[in-house]
Amino acid sequence: MAWVQKQGLLKHISVAANGGLWGVNAGDEIFYSNGLQDDWTKIDGLLKQVEVGAGGHVYGVNANNEIFLREGIGAGNPTGNDWRKLDGLLKFVSVGNQGQIWGCNEENEIFYRAAPDAEWQKVSGKLKQVNISSCGHVYGVNHNDEIYQRVGVTPSNPIGDSWQKQSGKLVHISTFPGGVYGVNASDNIYFKNHGDDSWTQMDGLMTQIHVGPAGHVWGVNAQDEIWFRE
Repeated sequence: MAWVQKQGLLKHISVAANGGLWGVNAGDEIFYSNGLQDDWTKIDGLLKQVEVGAGGHVYGVNANNEIFLREGIGAGNPTGNDWRKLDGLLKFVSVGNQGQIWGCNEENEIFYRAAPDAEWQKVSGKLKQVNISSCGHVYGVNHNDEIYQRVGVTPSNPIGDSWQKQSGKLVHISTFPGGVYGVNASDNIYFKNHGDDSWTQMDGLMTQIHVGPAGHVWGVNAQDEIWFRE
């Protein structure tokens, strides 16, 4: 396995179940690509972070922490039509396979929303970043880079019961059915299987990493270069 570079520069990247990519650059411009060999298409709007879920739902937040949903996305229109603003303020969002949203605000308070038209529910604890996988695993990291997993998450109890501390320290985390990836404050990359206590360091350096439901691993480094794990 090796890292392969894709053209372009992004500060944040997210990968869909079909391998489609959403990302934002240092100027908060938004881009979409069908994959490694495809060119980038510029999307209207400005966001500091964008996330695509397993069901194709795309959410993002802008420099004012306003939250947006991309509407009109379908099989024949992967980039959708326009952005719909939602109520609330978050600095980071993550999207589940049914369009459910987890997010954190500037005070590191955690929120959950079952659907675009549902109400926000405050979740116990404090995290600076949170991520939900396509099968419902929820992980996050706090201001001390400590790692937590949400336990008790089920379809009938989507916000779970409590946070369980994990080993290690990370600044950013991404989970999928096969395990968990993350990067630490030194940009080192780590992986572990669900249920394991120890992390395995991988080659390379990344500031942010995202793994899709099918196991596609993408990341960006300190130079905003874009990399795919073959």
